[in-house]
Amino acid sequence: MSIAAAFDTSNLDQNNPGSWPVGIKGLAVTGLFAGIIAAGIFLDIGIYRPVKLLTEDLEKAKQTLEEELKPRFETKARLAANLDALKVQLEEMDRSFGAMLLKLPENLQIDSLIIDISQAGLRSGLEFDLIKPGTEAPQEFYVELPINITVAGTYHEFGDFVSGLSELNRIVSVHNVNLLPQGEGGKLQMQLVAKTYKAKTESEEDN
Repeated sequence: MSIAAAFDTSNLDQNNPGSWPVGIKGLAVTGLFAGIIAAGIFLDIGIYRPVKLLTEDLEKAKQTLEEELKPRFETKARLAANLDALKVQLEEMDRSFGAMLLKLPENLQIDSLIIDISQAGLRSGLEFDLIKPGTEAPQEFYVELPINITVAGTYHEFGDFVSGLSELNRIVSVHNVNLLPQGEGGKLQMQLVAKTYKAKTESEEDN
């Protein structure tokens, strides 16, 4: 068969490709393979590639968001599960605080309190260098009075003294404790602020 006959396109039957000349068949097969390869490349780096990358980015963003939000949801779920218990505890705290306020005296009675503090210190073996009331400090529900105290003694005597303050009929809290050496013999100086409290009067509440 001549080359001209192999590529003769004058009598091509589109319904019977098997009767096409050899050259034409070769060109058709080659074109078909080229089309398949081109389509594959197009799908991989053409439209399909950006869509694939976008889908992957969305999945990564979704996973990151879930990892960030999951602990928050778990925390809120625990709070929601314990909400009733927290409400009960809060109500109990309100009742306890209200009961404590009712027990506060309406007058600070400084003179008798200073005597009680002095006696507690003397029973513990301490020597008083200073016991001086400060200025009343109104709070939201009560008034507090700081009392500056400086005493000399030992660690054991200081412990007895602080324990004695907690046993007074009045509410007394201890703050700003500072220990300093004082001379020889193992004696120390203790500086502290003892705070006592009273209930607010109607005029103080108005202010």
